[in-house]
Amino acid sequence: MWPKRVSVWEADGKLVTDFIGPTTYGGMGAFVDPDDKTRAFGNACEWKLDYEKNKAGVVANCLDDLVPGDLIKRDGREYVMGKRGELLIRRGDVFAPCVQFGTIRNKNEFDQAKLPLAEPGQFPLNFTWSDLNDDGSMQPEEFVTRPASQGWNAGYWGGYWLDDQLNIVTCPGNYNHDTVQRIPVKGWTKGGVPIYDVDKIETWLDRDRPGGGPNKLFLVDRGTAIFGSKPIAAVRPDGTVVWTWQDNWPDVHGSHNAPIPENDSVLVGVLSCIGRAATGNPAIGSLWAMNSNMGRLYIMTTDGLLVGSIFQDTRIGADPWPAEAKAGIPIGGTSMGSEWFGGYFFKAAKTNEYYLIAGGTSYNLIKLNGLDTLQPLKGGRLEFTGKDVLAAEAVQQKAAAKKAEKKSLAILLLGKGPVADGRLDEFPKESFAEWSSGGYRVRAAVATDGASLCLAYDVSGDTNPMVNGGQDVTQLFVTGDSVDLQLGTNPEAKPDRTGPVVGDLRLLISVLAGKPVAVLYRWKAQGKKNPQIFRCPWRSAAVDWVEELEDASISINRRGDGYVVEAMVPLKTLGFDPKPGKEYKLDLGVIFSDAKGNNRAARVYWANKATGLVADVPGEIMAQPNLWGTAAIKE
Repeated sequence: MWPKRVSVWEADGKLVTDFIGPTTYGGMGAFVDPDDKTRAFGNACEWKLDYEKNKAGVVANCLDDLVPGDLIKRDGREYVMGKRGELLIRRGDVFAPCVQFGTIRNKNEFDQAKLPLAEPGQFPLNFTWSDLNDDGSMQPEEFVTRPASQGWNAGYWGGYWLDDQLNIVTCPGNYNHDTVQRIPVKGWTKGGVPIYDVDKIETWLDRDRPGGGPNKLFLVDRGTAIFGSKPIAAVRPDGTVVWTWQDNWPDVHGSHNAPIPENDSVLVGVLSCIGRAATGNPAIGSLWAMNSNMGRLYIMTTDGLLVGSIFQDTRIGADPWPAEAKAGIPIGGTSMGSEWFGGYFFKAAKTNEYYLIAGGTSYNLIKLNGLDTLQPLKGGRLEFTGKDVLAAEAVQQKAAAKKAEKKSLAILLLGKGPVADGRLDEFPKESFAEWSSGGYRVRAAVATDGASLCLAYDVSGDTNPMVNGGQDVTQLFVTGDSVDLQLGTNPEAKPDRTGPVVGDLRLLISVLAGKPVAVLYRWKAQGKKNPQIFRCPWRSAAVDWVEELEDASISINRRGDGYVVEAMVPLKTLGFDPKPGKEYKLDLGVIFSDAKGNNRAARVYWANKATGLVADVPGEIMAQPNLWGTAAIKE
């Protein structure tokens, strides 16, 4: 198995050649010695590479299993940092396990791991093992265990979890919560094995991250841990988050819901760190690379700047892979394909060349041209005011309006007597509009029986369904889950208007103190007014009329990953008299809460796609009718 090999021999016993491979699925397990680019590791072997002859040969079987990871040198010794929480040390031709750490969640996992613990303890259980007697084997007295809180591991899909002093940095793979901790080295064995002090574990960060992806560790650079997803972030030991980068569709399943990226700065399906390299330029620092589930390579600086993306998204018709591997063939138009789990990025120290080893079931040595000439742009100071933000907002909305699809919806005519029972059986399947963003999925329909406006929402991807911790009925749109209707009741109003006019309204349905509630907002009202001012530190927005409706009939049915809302509101209350042959501006949306249910995490709308703002109350109450769709009575 390590390596897979087909050999060809002469009849007299002379070896003609070897055919070695393929690699495991996704091309995992390759890494290189940056100080000597001819020393490569993969398929549990050490290899000698001949760049001129395009040849590679096995030097030694140095591992007893596939180990995706990185080569580390310290005090004249070589180590392999495996991505799944184990450290191996070189002894002769062999890399032997010397450190392991992680979390055992239950007895079944404990039995499978076959760890020689004297007492397994209470599950879940954290453990560290160091080879204290340098014999390459585990003994019960070499383990340290503690009851698990957040867990000790390198996080979902693993990462480069040692700093330059070989201290352990951990990021448990929890969703919606960030934990970054360091376990310091307290000593070394004579054979060079680090010993860890779990009683002096340091917590760098411990916070909720609503709507976040897995809390995984990518790498540690100069005392800063790069971790997480949705977004990717970097944190210092004092808890300061020094930069973030948006990562809305992480990992395998996240990428399944991702749109085709509009530009190269959009990350899709990022899996793990597959290598790092010091540029030698203090203004740039170090680079690190990420593989992805849609076959692109992303390279960033450890200061949080995107250098570039290489290869193509596998969904957009990438170039075919060359039939034969020859030096000099350009392959930037190809894709590494889906489920590209392997890869290794490195810089050859002696030649300053950058390389990638990658492939689906093969190790292809790929030279990355251009990174050796990377230069920083000249920095400066940017000053902006609230006025500038408003101008930028207007530009964004104008661009969104140009790109907006022409969305149209039929308002169904129902027979007499529909009731809000949460079953939605009055609404034919084809009457629903459907939309999604990441893991959030919605379908909704609008109808009338001549007396009421009937609304149906079926929401999925919400693990804490329809909760709202708000106590102010006028601001439920910022304090948790809600569903939203935005409607222009005057068909004669200009359809491309960028602001509200009389007749434009918003109907928000949520819960207050656990009970269903409907709130009506009229941005512009004639005659009697009940105004509300919505403020943030730098601006405000006024709504002429806000009221809680007493005559709305609402049913909310929750399930494990979502909920259904059905509501009936008298047309007279809304001031809406829909006529056949007329078109009305309309949008439907859902506001998703954070994990605790007292803040909003995302705003996902059918027509208006400029709804990424979730940190500015005035911006979230303002109307943008030019970004709404249209609706008409279906006779």
